[in-house]
Amino acid sequence: MNIKSIIMILIILIAYNVSYSQEIEFLSHCVSNNTQGAISVFSADIDNDGNLDILSASSDDNKIAWFKKIDNDNFTENIISTNSIGANCVFSIDINNDGYMDVLSTSNDDNKIVLYENNGEGIFIENLISSNANGAYSVFAIDLDSDSDIDILSASWINHKISWYENDGEENFMEHTISSTAIGASSVFAIDIDNDNDIDVISSAYLSNKISLYQNDGSENFEEFIVSSNAEIALSVYSIDVDGDEYPDILSASFMDNKISWYKNNGSGNFTEHIVSTNAIGAYSVFAIDLDSDSDNDILSASWGDDKISWYENDGEENFVEHIITLNAFGACSVYATDFDNDGDVDVFSASDQGDKIEWYENIQENGIHEENYIYNLDFTLTNHPNPFNPSTTIEFSIQNDSEINLSIYNIEGQKIKTLAQNEFLKGSHSITWDGNDKYGKIASSGIYYYKLIVNGKTQAVRKCLLLK
Repeated sequence: MNIKSIIMILIILIAYNVSYSQEIEFLSHCVSNNTQGAISVFSADIDNDGNLDILSASSDDNKIAWFKKIDNDNFTENIISTNSIGANCVFSIDINNDGYMDVLSTSNDDNKIVLYENNGEGIFIENLISSNANGAYSVFAIDLDSDSDIDILSASWINHKISWYENDGEENFMEHTISSTAIGASSVFAIDIDNDNDIDVISSAYLSNKISLYQNDGSENFEEFIVSSNAEIALSVYSIDVDGDEYPDILSASFMDNKISWYKNNGSGNFTEHIVSTNAIGAYSVFAIDLDSDSDNDILSASWGDDKISWYENDGEENFVEHIITLNAFGACSVYATDFDNDGDVDVFSASDQGDKIEWYENIQENGIHEENYIYNLDFTLTNHPNPFNPSTTIEFSIQNDSEINLSIYNIEGQKIKTLAQNEFLKGSHSITWDGNDKYGKIASSGIYYYKLIVNGKTQAVRKCLLLK
């Protein structure tokens, strides 16, 4: 019996009362209705053509697949594996720094963490990371030990373990246990939570209702801090700066109490819970990104019990208004968001295990941030060259008046990775070079990035650039 089976028994359906009005409209497109038990969705440029693709994990057909967009309503399925027994999570990153996005999966029924190395020609070479992650349920990847190699993390619910797998630079991985007391470990994420230049780890544990932070001492020794023990059947965690104070906050989705929460990071290791919603019936997945392009990060959820994908609009003062994207994601298990169609606004994806579906919700707001015309004021210009680039690009902008300027780089998930400028600029033309490194001096991986120009506190322009290696 896996987590999905257990929580299906425990599901409590209660009435909800939510506003249907929304300022952003979404057009639903079926990517696939042949992903049996679809449980996880992700997006990355798999074939390196400059356009994003969609990835899925589906538990009932043991499948990891990626989908290439032909047009808005037609996608070509490419199967990576049908041997991921009880597949339940998919993730993508360039593990070996060869310029091609690789794929990671977990599978609950065979206890496996698997890396599929992309050779750039549509072939994936399977690399078994572990077959001892009993009840493997979540996977993530990041350079955890600051050696410029991407490491892997996992959460496994049967052996209650959070682990990281150290990459020796040649794609050999050694397991290190972060915790063996994450009772019912269900989700793992990693980020520098305390701004001390090393990567910390966050987990949810559904049997102990716990959200935990494991602080990295800089030598990959981790000390656990309990963020919450009141997230009933906690299934998902994420981290992003919700309140704009430069400290990443923590978000959670918990199934039994129908709750989406964010925990404010005060920068001193203390977290205060703020409830976003208790109407996400069977809350299963949480994500965050600036969906409405107002410089505040919004929150998204997938909830299994009411078949709902919602986004919660951040008003800039950490008050959230729910907007329903769909009530037809039957058994919604996963939500993800990025600018999929390269039009400058953020689109949304879902995986739903009862409908066997992967769906793309195209953001069709008429006043959206279309990359080609997202200039609120004609007194401002913004461009970069070369684009695509490797290893650096020069960003040029002009202003008609002396102004306070903030120019920052964001990854495809909406997380700020580097501030290039934050000070007063005289009127006229200016150029700033991004060297392709993040704020810690680490080389950014291949992929799509955004650079945002904020003038006198207001977002004036967003542009996209492509780092190719």
